[in-house]
Amino acid sequence: MKVYISGAITNNPNYIEQFDAAERTLVAAGHEVVNPAKVNMPLPESTTHEEFMHVSFALMDLCDTILLLDSWLNS
Repeated sequence: MKVYISGAITNNPNYIEQFDAAERTLVAAGHEVVNPAKVNMPLPESTTHEEFMHVSFALMDLCDTILLLDSWLNS
């Protein structure tokens, strides 16, 4: 199953560790993972929040389900 990880990135100093931990758990369970903390990294610095969200919604469309981290409400 392909899983998108959803959680707060903006104003979350620990987002990389949180997303990486979730990814490791999902991969260990046999899932394919779309980790926006990694996928969005190469986007230009000038990318706006709205643009990041546009990319994120497109990535979600590729997935079968979404894993909601505790911080997802702040996303």
